[in-house]
Amino acid sequence: MFTVELGIMIVYRLLALIVAAMMFYVLWREKDWKQQFFAVLVFIPFILRAAGVK
Repeated sequence: MFTVELGIMIVYRLLALIVAAMMFYVLWREKDWKQQFFAVLVFIPFILRAAGVK
């Protein structure tokens, strides 16, 4: 059965995936390795949240 909590969780994970995809795009365009490194550090928690790992 589709509950409100499940719907909110799905929306939350979709938003986390969208933000992670945008961050990956910025990471892919960036030329400086330092900027790429810091982008990866920010990118990891969004992927974990989208996967449901806290």
